[in-house]
Amino acid sequence: MIWAEVYRCPNCNTEAPFSEYGFDFEDRSRADEATCPGCGQALNARRLARCVDDSDKVREAPVRTKHRGQRRDHDLSPPDLALIERIEGMPIPYWHPDGPMMGRETGKDSWGDMWRRGYHQGVRRVSDFYTKRTLWALAAALQFARELDTDPAVGHAVQQTIVNASINLTKMRRAYQGPIPLVLYLPRMRRESNVLKVLEARFRRGMEAARQIPTGGEVIISTQSSTCLPNIPDDCADYVFTDPPFGQNIIYSEVNFLWESWLGITTAAEHEAIVSKYQKKGVDEYEGLMSACFEEFRRILKPEHWMTVEFHNSSNDIWSAIQGALESSGFVVEDARILDKGQPSFKQASTENAVQQDLVISARNPQKRRRLRNSTQSKDGDAWEFVQARLTSLEAEEEAPGSPERTDRVLYSRMVQAFLREGLRVPISAAEFYRELAQRFHQRDGAYCLPPPDAP
Repeated sequence: MIWAEVYRCPNCNTEAPFSEYGFDFEDRSRADEATCPGCGQALNARRLARCVDDSDKVREAPVRTKHRGQRRDHDLSPPDLALIERIEGMPIPYWHPDGPMMGRETGKDSWGDMWRRGYHQGVRRVSDFYTKRTLWALAAALQFARELDTDPAVGHAVQQTIVNASINLTKMRRAYQGPIPLVLYLPRMRRESNVLKVLEARFRRGMEAARQIPTGGEVIISTQSSTCLPNIPDDCADYVFTDPPFGQNIIYSEVNFLWESWLGITTAAEHEAIVSKYQKKGVDEYEGLMSACFEEFRRILKPEHWMTVEFHNSSNDIWSAIQGALESSGFVVEDARILDKGQPSFKQASTENAVQQDLVISARNPQKRRRLRNSTQSKDGDAWEFVQARLTSLEAEEEAPGSPERTDRVLYSRMVQAFLREGLRVPISAAEFYRELAQRFHQRDGAYCLPPPDAP
């Protein structure tokens, strides 16, 4: 079923679902501009006011449905509307999470770093992210799984499947696309999926995957803070791979809060290595937590063995924090390479001034803890000396003018890579780099090159 938020026209006060302001269900696309269904006035969709109910929650209306076996969605029939009304009037007879978001009874909407004015209006509790029917079906499925008379491992797998599916069954699922990853965005038009159909598919895929898992060998999975690993002895690991939290870019405890609420156990945020206004953590706190993690990694890693750190960030302050944490823990950065994953993440592809590729840092655990050598502070001018040399090298190698190596994202990554290798602090953020790059060098179709010799 497709639900749409209800909006009010600023000209005639007509209240209607967003779909009636200009959405074509045939080709599943939104019109270039909104049109009021009451007065016919062309409108800026951003100027439409959300309509709220008595509890200050944004009103929603069901606008399309699709019954099992049907290929296309269609308008709702009177029995469809009657069923929704009946469900809304009944209490859910099973336990389900209904606590305040992030456990904060604030008395106001704002509950965390990822809260946004507008689409989170009136969204204060976990249950506000679900339709009542979805909440009911998930609660019933989880209750059934907990009462299964079966092997504990099987029961755990069934519960795990239900909880994992829950995050894709929220109101964050867009009408004709999935939810946007790693955010808590609530779209204007959203899809309520058939919970039983989703769970059937999940169980089927889970069983297929279980048959492919190799048997034999010893694997230990632990869920705990990397700042303290007392269950792992000293000098026992041959290799460490880590993909640290990206500073302030993703607030993991908030992203995870919805599905963790179904488990009744949430992230211990005091150990979360992030930059957060709500947790009162700045760059210094982030560096301190990362230092504690790297110190534990160095303790458990055998001498003269290696740790790989996959990381990137658009902030030079966050880069300095990572460099400082590596140095204070005793690791020696020996190399840094660009990792081209082919497909950028959603945030990399959609966020202005984002970085394009991750860096892979190779850090060695020296035999003896030597006197720390802090990374040398560098100046913005050092970055432009590097770009000048890099573009000169590309021209000498006759690299094509449209080569990805000449784009702002790759040039920034190459600069960070070079500074890490030389033990220099990253001197400039991605936003500053991109802005000044366009002022200092010639650009053609998104690729940069040296100015011609006769240029002023």
